[in-house]
Parts: sequence; C-alpha cells; structure tokens
Amino acid sequence: MGPESTTRVFMLRHAEVAVAWRERIYGDLEVPLAPEGESRSRRMGPRLAALQVDGILSSGLARADFLAAEIASHCSTTWLCERDFREIGRGLWAGLDAQAVEALSPGAGQVLR
Repeated sequence: MGPESTTRVFMLRHAEVAVAWRERIYGDLEVPLAPEGESRSRRMGPRLAALQVDGILSSGLARADFLAAEIASHCSTTWLCERDFREIGRGLWAGLDAQAVEALSPGAGQVLR
C-alpha cells in the first residue's frame, strides 16, 4: 500500500441476545440471538453494501457468524472465522447473573457494576 491508500476497519458486535441471556455473563458460550437481534443483523448487510468491504472476520460463535454472513451476502465477499476474536471464557461465572456471581464469589459483584 502506498501513502495514498487508506484502510478502514469497522468493528461490529452482534445484536441483542435472547431474553433469557440478558443480564447474564456468557463470554464464549453459544448464546442465541433474540428475534430483534436477528432482524437488526439483517439490516446491517444492506447498510454496509455501499462500502467497499474486502473481508470479514468473525469469532466463530453463532451470534457473530449470523451477522458476518448477513453482511457478506450483501457485500459480495466471504468471511473467515478467527477464533482469537472470541470473548474470553468466564469459567465458573459463565451463564450466571450478578446475584449468582456474588453468591458464588462474595465481593465479585463490585467488579460487575
């Protein structure tokens, strides 16, 4: 690339997850998108189609891959799974809400606020 070229990087996060998972810690767990999350993801493809998108990377988690596939279908490009983009594993806290984390690890609730 010469000095006249520009690279733009867009970072998008998956949309709303299923209601049962809101306010919970899920990290790298497979968590489904809510219907409104799927709808929002579908709207992103046409919005990004006007941009020159040369590549898409996704974490390999279904909620992120759904968005990546939607964008790729409108931007005439493919996407690759990059597992290093995954959220970190949350260990014993995975799937718990703040109250359950506090019960399991007293004082940890301060970190979650």
